[in-house]
Amino acid sequence: MGIRSRTMKWKTTLLLTTLAFAACTTPAMIMKSWVGHKESELYRQWGPPSKVIDNGGNGKIVVYIPDMNNKDGMKQRYRNAGQPVEYLSPRNNEYKRIKSFYITPLGNIYAWKWE
Repeated sequence: MGIRSRTMKWKTTLLLTTLAFAACTTPAMIMKSWVGHKESELYRQWGPPSKVIDNGGNGKIVVYIPDMNNKDGMKQRYRNAGQPVEYLSPRNNEYKRIKSFYITPLGNIYAWKWE
């Protein structure tokens, strides 16, 4: 095998590996993608929250609680900010956690937490 052939094979392997990892989306990546976006954008993409908690002078906390009694087998649906819908398997407990967004009084998302 020549040097050119090995180099090309190495580059192809590296490219395919990079693409495979780029296609993976984790819950943390989805949550983090919303930091810096507007509360109204979140509502347009995810719908109304399960509850909104007053956070005093720091704004509010918007909470999404997954439906654990989902009898029709539908998958939970969450979106990255500005990205297509991500369909997430309900079999993975990470996706069934409570998702909270911290929002400034001006309506900007500045932090997140999932538990």
